[in-house]
Amino acid sequence: PGFGGFERIRHTVSPLITWDWSPETEVPEDYANAFRTSGSGKVASPATNVLRISLSQNFEAKKKRAPGDTLGTTQQQKIRLLSINTSGIGYDFVRAKEDSLTGWMDASIGNTLASDLLPGFDFSMSHGLWDGPVGVQGTKFDLFLQSINAGFMIDGSTIRGIGALFGLSDRPTDPATGPVPGQPLPSGPLTDPRQMMQQRTLAMSNQLSGARRAFNMRVNYSLNRTRPAVDSLPVISSSTLNLVTQLSPTRYWGINWITQYNITTGKFESNTLNLTRDLHDWRAGFNFVRNPNGNFAFYVSIHLIDLPDLKVDYNQRTTAR
Repeated sequence: PGFGGFERIRHTVSPLITWDWSPETEVPEDYANAFRTSGSGKVASPATNVLRISLSQNFEAKKKRAPGDTLGTTQQQKIRLLSINTSGIGYDFVRAKEDSLTGWMDASIGNTLASDLLPGFDFSMSHGLWDGPVGVQGTKFDLFLQSINAGFMIDGSTIRGIGALFGLSDRPTDPATGPVPGQPLPSGPLTDPRQMMQQRTLAMSNQLSGARRAFNMRVNYSLNRTRPAVDSLPVISSSTLNLVTQLSPTRYWGINWITQYNITTGKFESNTLNLTRDLHDWRAGFNFVRNPNGNFAFYVSIHLIDLPDLKVDYNQRTTAR
């Protein structure tokens, strides 16, 4: 059964099993030499007997009917709450018959997650399966987290949209149509030369970081770990957090912040801060950039919105010592 704004929830499990088999074959020496361009001897193809299993899971939710729809004439929307795809694991029965070897073929296994609840959401992780070389006798099964990569985006409608799905808030209304100052006009056939010129100039000024922009934030997390060769040694790991944020605190101010934070060392490795201000027909930009090597730069630019080529720049760069 469902909950909140959902009527039903369905969980599907889809295993995929593949089996590759072929017998050992051998081509006669005379026949092989007739087609060879160099070398001689018999040509043999070893036997193949490999079994591989992978898994896919999907959690879906069906939204409730519209109020007053007792006959079910309204098509109910389905939402993907979560999908999990697990990479395959293979076993070679022919290899398992050889001395000092086993049939296992994969050194690691990966899982990928996705959801419609968060726009741009992606999550993947990888685990090592063995404490040594794969497919060798004496190697033991030992699950070890190798990497995690995750990312999601948050904008002004994300929280309202999630609340509407669970019946906690009203459905977000569509934003009013029309061009936004500092943003290019909608694409489409234009016949008025003045409109065509305006579209080109707004597109060029938007490439120079228009002041007004809607709030959105992109967050990316990355973790990498290395299994130690000896149990007594520590695990080598590194993790970073990347953040890209843009917003407009007022109508004519725009802020864009890009940063990379090293969680392992507890330091910001790079920062890019951009402040823009619309001044009627002019746009001013204040920019600060700090690179991972410690070098940083500050520059100010002022350009005419309708004529971006007419501008004034001031740059100040400093090298870390």
